[in-house]
Amino acid sequence: MKTVNNNIGKKQVSINLIANIVSFSANLIISFVLTPFLINTLGKETFSFYPIANTIVSYMSVLTTAMNTIASRYVTISLVNGKQEEATKYYSSVLTSNLLISAVLFIPMILVVIFIDRFMEVPINSVAAIKTLYAFVFSAALINIAASVFGIATFAKNRIDLRSLRELITAALRLVLFVILYKLLPPSIVYVGIVTLAVAIVNIIFQMKYSKMLLPEIKLSFRNTSWKHTKELLASSIWNVINSFGNTLLAGMSLILANIFYGATASGSYSIIQTVPQFLNGAIIMLVGVFYPVITYKYAQNDKKGLIDELRKAQRTIGFITGATITVFSALASDFFSLWTPGEDSSYLAMLSLLTILPHFIIGCMWSLTNLNVVMNRVKIPAMFTLSCGILNIIISYVIFKGFHPGLILLPVVSTMLQLMWIGIFIPLYACHNLGVKWNTFYQAVTRAFICAVPVFIIVYKLKNFFIFDNWYKFILFGGCSGIIALVIFGVGMFGRKEIKNLLINIFKKVRK
Repeated sequence: MKTVNNNIGKKQVSINLIANIVSFSANLIISFVLTPFLINTLGKETFSFYPIANTIVSYMSVLTTAMNTIASRYVTISLVNGKQEEATKYYSSVLTSNLLISAVLFIPMILVVIFIDRFMEVPINSVAAIKTLYAFVFSAALINIAASVFGIATFAKNRIDLRSLRELITAALRLVLFVILYKLLPPSIVYVGIVTLAVAIVNIIFQMKYSKMLLPEIKLSFRNTSWKHTKELLASSIWNVINSFGNTLLAGMSLILANIFYGATASGSYSIIQTVPQFLNGAIIMLVGVFYPVITYKYAQNDKKGLIDELRKAQRTIGFITGATITVFSALASDFFSLWTPGEDSSYLAMLSLLTILPHFIIGCMWSLTNLNVVMNRVKIPAMFTLSCGILNIIISYVIFKGFHPGLILLPVVSTMLQLMWIGIFIPLYACHNLGVKWNTFYQAVTRAFICAVPVFIIVYKLKNFFIFDNWYKFILFGGCSGIIALVIFGVGMFGRKEIKNLLINIFKKVRK
């Protein structure tokens, strides 16, 4: 089999991982600073319409997201097998499809902008600003959708570090623009849209540059668009679209339901507690993205043992980082919200936040398995299951709301239970079925993570009683020390002392060199 130089060694994976962590940390810090500032400046009711806009965009862009995910698989496998012409046709076909989809989506986006106050509760004094916000956010979305094909290059060549560099630069740009606009001009939610559009433009410029640099052998052209290859991508993508749509209904619908069921004030509170889960989602997706190209290469090379080893390595690595983070945050949630949003009920926000965070403990260990379905092109059954869970989320929430009026806690409880059933039971069992391995092959990481979480939570929760967190300095210092304890315990539990010892020896040798 003819292969390409794919930089798939352990060194590149390590570089990608470090680059992703640096990039994500920068984005996390910026969002951590900006979110409470925007909430305090604009009001939580007005601010909540920004994450709602992003949710609407995720619904509308589900087809292009699915097609680009599938295209990454086909382009990578074609390059691994030395089929440059095939890769070019897939690449060009996706570009043409993205442009057509953007043109089609333009109409519903205009309708949403015009009639947003007809189907959602919008504060009367903010209607014009929110419509303008949506116009900017949707414009940015159309740009991202049209040119998202260029993001395949960093995946196909396993240069995730370049993608991380781009994200680091756009994060800095985002911060600078926010500071300039809110310092020099009267506060307005419109600036959020302006910044979103500016970042989208810069983002696409970088992606196009990377595409030319990493894939010079692929010449994008409408003449290379192939209806045969487009149909092949659509046939594979349609189930991925259904899966993405179901996932959005399952995990992303709660904020819209909060506005419809309980009004703008309630959705404002809910947008606050969704901030931390969104950070965790970003961290998980970022970490999974490091292993996704490797998993694709192993499958393309028919290396089943290597594929399973990479999946389990991904589970342990992601579970190690996210498990430690979630456990420490769970013990300190109330203290965090009392400092982050001092005008709100911190205990209530902590309770709601923990309910939304709970699934991420398992998602962190299992999410890499969802990419396996894409790599193996086994997406039909997972798509139907995910869509069913998403529809059930809306139906059950509506029935309970109408029958019992339980309050805002209804939404995270229903969503969490269905997510646990989906990611904790169905996904690992289906992966085992496709690979022909024992049913419990992928449960080891979750089991170890839970065992590690118990002592970490007890230690942090008991120790915090000796402190009063009346400023961020004390909280960050205590949280940092707690994080170190958590990482040590999770490190030993997830990897074992022997593996950690070998890792430290290798690091020591490299430092000495």
